[in-house]
Amino acid sequence: MKVIYDIETLSNFFSYTDIDEQENINVFVVCGWRNDLPDLLGHLSHNFVQIGYNNLAFDAIVLAYVLQNKSMLLKKNGEQAAKTIYSFVQSLIRDRETAQNFGLRPQHKQIDLFKINHFDNKARSTSLKALQCHIYWPNVQDMPFSHDAVIEESQMDEILGYNLNDVLSTKAFYELCHEKLKIRDTFNKIYKKDFTNKSDVAIGEEIFLHYIKKESGLTKKDLQERTVKHDAVKLWECVLPYIKYNSVEFNDMLSRVKKTLVTPYKKFSQSVKYKGFIYDFGVGGIHGCVSPGVYKAGDGLIIDYDVKSYYPNLSIQNEFHPGHIEKDVFCKVYSDIFDERVQKQKEGKDAEQAGLKLSLNGIFGKSGEETSAFFDRYFFYRITLNGQLSLAMLAEALVDFVPDLKVLQINTDGLTVWIPKDKEYKCEYIIEKFMQRTKLIMEKAYYNRMFIRDVNNYIGEYVDNKLKKKGIFDTSKEYHKDNSFLAVPKALVDYLINGTPIETSLKANTNIYDFCGRYKATAGWHAEYHTTKKQGADIVLDTTNYGKILRFYPTIDQGGTAVKRNKDGRIINLLSGWPTKPFNKYEEKNIEDYKIDYDYFIVECDKILNEIEPKQLTLFL
Repeated sequence: MKVIYDIETLSNFFSYTDIDEQENINVFVVCGWRNDLPDLLGHLSHNFVQIGYNNLAFDAIVLAYVLQNKSMLLKKNGEQAAKTIYSFVQSLIRDRETAQNFGLRPQHKQIDLFKINHFDNKARSTSLKALQCHIYWPNVQDMPFSHDAVIEESQMDEILGYNLNDVLSTKAFYELCHEKLKIRDTFNKIYKKDFTNKSDVAIGEEIFLHYIKKESGLTKKDLQERTVKHDAVKLWECVLPYIKYNSVEFNDMLSRVKKTLVTPYKKFSQSVKYKGFIYDFGVGGIHGCVSPGVYKAGDGLIIDYDVKSYYPNLSIQNEFHPGHIEKDVFCKVYSDIFDERVQKQKEGKDAEQAGLKLSLNGIFGKSGEETSAFFDRYFFYRITLNGQLSLAMLAEALVDFVPDLKVLQINTDGLTVWIPKDKEYKCEYIIEKFMQRTKLIMEKAYYNRMFIRDVNNYIGEYVDNKLKKKGIFDTSKEYHKDNSFLAVPKALVDYLINGTPIETSLKANTNIYDFCGRYKATAGWHAEYHTTKKQGADIVLDTTNYGKILRFYPTIDQGGTAVKRNKDGRIINLLSGWPTKPFNKYEEKNIEDYKIDYDYFIVECDKILNEIEPKQLTLFL
């Protein structure tokens, strides 16, 4: 049996709430006026799997403490027991090694959605409240009281309501994580190892380590002890022999690269302008894009060329490997995993091939992490540097030898070009030569149109009318990204693809959440909502504190002002010039009754369209 659970710990109040697969809700409270500790201990004696959000680092450890110290806690009254648990929690917050020092281990198997989604990574950090906004949860609720507040009996229902809301939203997110959990269940069985709470990147690393050990006997610890931490990387030692250019511009760039010493304080960065197109090189890959505009295939073709599994194949074909792992071992493992993934794809084993893909793609990223068993800056730069230089070599050849070809964009693992239809065979010839030289595989797709703001923000309409939407045009963002005001990209896509007027599209959208913005406070800040009211002869400011999260939308109906306030007194308007209404708690109405200010969204759409349409290109019509 599985239960989704959450706990609350305040200075004189402790609660545990869970919901099982049959929708049964269990609530236990430990405080001065109610002591459910014996019943809670009885409940926790059952064998079930506990599902939570950041529970491995907190909730499960607190429950382990309660279970380990149940005899001591049972001797106390409810208030004393709650205060004892709170005291432990504060020590846990102050020192994360407290759990280890106490020898605390969760009694129940845990599924931690926070770790599975890699939200423990700084760049992906996402609170449950921010996630509630993302999944359009009807009640985005912050803890109504400070953790050190002395809770009174009259406040209990408010805390329990908050506790249950967290449980129910965690349950909703759990149901959205079905595919991730399926992959983990599959690999648990295949490798006889627990991948349950591993992130995608960690799973990829563990699978690779499994094959390395099978091939060489080396463990993760062995590899970590062998890693070499180079203080600097000599890029001239990284460039592949086949990297050659015809033009002065690219050869000058290559010459500069071959004189570059990369250190933790000096990153790799170059830029080349060739035949009117600017190519930017850096640690993250190569980037370049035409001016903003609408690009149509017209009488020609827009072709998107991508290298298949670029970084893994670049490593395999050139026998790149971390210096502390033997070439024959590493390259054989990389190649075997690649071949196995191709086979699983053919067999239709989606979960298995998806896990193997994580392994193929994850090792490159891990090679840049100092704590990884695969850490090697030379391996990292040999891949990323040659990936960029190879694509630039291809771009130069295409521009030089295919008449009237225009590069529209180039980005990390591929490039997009416009060509006259009768010149495609010339492109294919160059692509074939490129594949022969590099031993890489190029894949292609055809676009009808592209709507481009820049290399990271564009819509590509394939010939089958499917869409590729990136950046500001993305209408389905990853969970760790802010999806505020999705009505904007939805209206933009509808306008650009279907010609639907922006205002028409906006007013046809009946999802109030698409019109909501989200503010997630950082350290030292909190969200407030300001309105004014008449008090006698005076007009006074009325302030509501929303804590760390505020969901709101622009309104024409006597709205107030959504702001963020710093502890130093600074106040910044979250939507300057536009009245807003808070929407942390869903109110069911007809869409017109929300009094949405559509002008805000029209203005935001126009800002983006004005970057594209005035510069609309007709070269390819």
